[in-house]
Order: sequence, then structure tokens, then C-alpha cells
Amino acid sequence: NLVAAPLARWDSVWYLAIAHGGYDHEPARTAFFPLYPLMIRGLGIVIGSDLIAGVLISIAAFAVALVLLHKIATLEIGERRARVTVMLLAFCPVAYFFSAVYSESLFLALSVGAIYQARLGRWGAAGLLGGLAAASRNSGIVLIVPLVLLYLYGPREDRGPREDRPPQPARGLDHAPVG
Repeated sequence: NLVAAPLARWDSVWYLAIAHGGYDHEPARTAFFPLYPLMIRGLGIVIGSDLIAGVLISIAAFAVALVLLHKIATLEIGERRARVTVMLLAFCPVAYFFSAVYSESLFLALSVGAIYQARLGRWGAAGLLGGLAAASRNSGIVLIVPLVLLYLYGPREDRGPREDRPPQPARGLDHAPVG
């Protein structure tokens, strides 16, 4: 208990209860979306512990989120600043919650993955990841806003430069202003 207790605090107890017993007739459990508890239960059956499964899922999802964040940040602001962005997220004081039995790391990985796929013009994957994000947290439905904006106006790899304006030279934050 001394080793595992810090991993099962606050909302972790709810996720573990849902993973173990489902939603039952407890109205408070319905505040927690099903994807994360389902993943905990699936891995928990394999390894024999829902608690350890939750921690492993959170850590793996956070690692995936950091890799995807690096990829999308590299596209937008360059390699050097992408590394700094990833380090700031990985070592910020609240990053502890990304390794606890919470859905934050899973939601982050799915959200960044959806935006990254949309940025590449892979709309099926973007929609799937956005849908999974919505199945992990209620705020996942809000991902439709940036996805639609990227589809309508954003820079995407699946289309060339817009014809109504001349192509602009790429200028990232690493370049000095021209003029």
C-alpha cells in the first residue's frame, strides 16, 4: 500500500472502480468517460493489476503525446523550439498528473494526434483520434473546432498553396525579420 497509494488518489479511485465494476447504478461514475477505464480493464486483465495497468497506460500515452507534440511543433516552429516545447511540458511541475491514473495523458496523446493528422491532411485518422479523445474526456468534442478550422483555412499537407494569394516564403521563428 505504501508504494501504490500515491498512484490511486482522487479521481483515480473512480477510474479504477469503473474499470473493475463498470458504471453500476452509481450516478457519480457517469462523469467519467469510458475509454480510459476500458483500456485499464483490458490491460489489467492481462497483467493482473488495474492500478499498474492505469499507470502504464498513462506513461505510454504521455510518451506518445510528447513524440507527437515534437512532430507538430517541428512543422510549425522548427526543430530547436520543438525540443524546448517538449521539455517544458515533460518537466513542468504538473506533469506528475500525466503519469497518474488519470485520463489526462491519454486525452493529450489523442488530441495532439488528431491535430497532427489534420495538419498532414489525413482526415480519417484525424476524425478517429478526435472521436477517441471525445470518448476519453467530455472536452474532446471541442476538438471539432480546430479540426474544422484546419480543414477550411489551415495549413495542410494535402493541398498546395492557395491560389488567391501568392506563395509566401517559409519564415519560422528561427529566422530574422527581412528588411
